[in-house]
Amino acid sequence: MKNLYSSVTCGGMDVHYKFSNVTFRDKAGNIVRRQRLAHPQRNELKEHLSRWPKGLPIVMEASFGWGWLTIPVARGPFGSHRGQVKLLDHLRGQLADVEQTLHKQLETTPLIRRLKKIDGIGLVLSHVMASEIGMIERFSSHKALASYSLPAPRSNDTGEEDSQRCPLGRHLGTRGNRTLKWAFIEAAHGAVRSGSRWRAMFDRVTCGGKKDRNRGYIKVARQLVKVVYVVWSKGVDYQKEPPVRPGCKKRKSRSPKGQLCYPMVHAQTA
Repeated sequence: MKNLYSSVTCGGMDVHYKFSNVTFRDKAGNIVRRQRLAHPQRNELKEHLSRWPKGLPIVMEASFGWGWLTIPVARGPFGSHRGQVKLLDHLRGQLADVEQTLHKQLETTPLIRRLKKIDGIGLVLSHVMASEIGMIERFSSHKALASYSLPAPRSNDTGEEDSQRCPLGRHLGTRGNRTLKWAFIEAAHGAVRSGSRWRAMFDRVTCGGKKDRNRGYIKVARQLVKVVYVVWSKGVDYQKEPPVRPGCKKRKSRSPKGQLCYPMVHAQTA
């Protein structure tokens, strides 16, 4: 087995989600050997790595999700020296510092800090919405913003019943900002995963998530447009529960067990 790698001086890994392609070269740059490593079979992966020469330099593709593979390559049973391991840890520390610095720079405005607190809207989506909307004063109401952002469902029905065909239903428009449409739909998925009233809203439309799931996400996205408009235009912070309207007293009609808080009485008839 050692003869297979006797002339190998370096290698390159093309990393994919479920497998990696490895190419070994000699001093002259000629290809000596190729290998395909399957990621799900971790035992077989370690066995292949153990056959490589000790201290062999490997160039890895810096693609998404490649970080976990650096550990078996740098600290695998084939025995890479400690200098490579220390260099890998040092580079990871630098990347973490850069990430923290960028995160602080992106949160420079009060608007971004307010938007990112809304359920489903993180740091990236808040910047997307802020850049695509531009000035909130361009929109007279949240309905105008929803029409521009495309989460406002439209219908082609005329209002007259026709027994010969099924209802056309409701759909999203196409004339508007499609980037905002994507951003609000993505935010709706995150808001539903967060639970609370967004999940309850989604369950009401989709019968507990059993049907019309896309319609449920559109419903949540439309309400998120309204929340974004209020938070941005009024300069207020997002609240998990909507505030009580002025002059209205919030009261519970039912107990936590589903029973009425007050006993029912029959109306007296003359």
